[in-house]
Amino acid sequence: MTGIMIDSKKGGRFCTFEDVAAVPLPAKTRTYQPVANGDLIRLVQGTILDEFGCKPQELQSTFALSQNDNQMFGCFVVPAVVNQQYHSQLMYCFRNSYNMTMSIAFAGGAHCWGCDNGQMSGEVVKMRKHTTNVLEDLQELCATVVTQGIGVFNLAMVHNELLQGIEVQDDFAHALIGIARGRNVIKSQQSEVIYREWKHPSFEGHSNKDAHSLYNCFTQGAKVGPAGQTMQRHRKVQKYFEATFPELQEANQEAALV
Repeated sequence: MTGIMIDSKKGGRFCTFEDVAAVPLPAKTRTYQPVANGDLIRLVQGTILDEFGCKPQELQSTFALSQNDNQMFGCFVVPAVVNQQYHSQLMYCFRNSYNMTMSIAFAGGAHCWGCDNGQMSGEVVKMRKHTTNVLEDLQELCATVVTQGIGVFNLAMVHNELLQGIEVQDDFAHALIGIARGRNVIKSQQSEVIYREWKHPSFEGHSNKDAHSLYNCFTQGAKVGPAGQTMQRHRKVQKYFEATFPELQEANQEAALV
């Protein structure tokens, strides 16, 4: 679940940089400092280019507008940082608003998305309200997400590899699903999806009887529920697997020492 998700039935639309940059900037007030869409996009793009030494045309970009063009969402994919085995690419998502409905946000990592329901998720996320000093803080926040993004992407790939090496029998998978339900990591509807995915995978790459396939079943189940709580559900699943498999804990500790 990556990239920008827009509901066209609610007025959202994908568009160009020129479109989002052309939306009139609202007036500044004593407590509210708007940030121009074009300036924010150029900040994110420039920070990524400086970090990875690539050219603008090498980045894959997506932009969208919602709520009568008062909300902007964007995404940059860095093709140079990719893991073909797990079909993953390093991504950075970001958002902005002109109607005070949501804060500025930056997200980065291997599992990164922004949605016009206000949801923003990634392995690393930073947010900032449109208060008077926002312009002074954005560059540092953006740089933090971009720099940490590559580290959390690499760690996610290590997790994938470790989980793929752990064989999981049906009884153990059923037990983990049941324990997750009992600990309120997942709800009953989500557990039904996970059981079904384990028995009849929706994706060919999820059919292996290992911990990575089970994790993918959990992430499919985590999609069920209120859209505004998607990020929290995925984080609960991630923490559950990290607590269950000591291999992931060791990888986290080693990454923290680098």
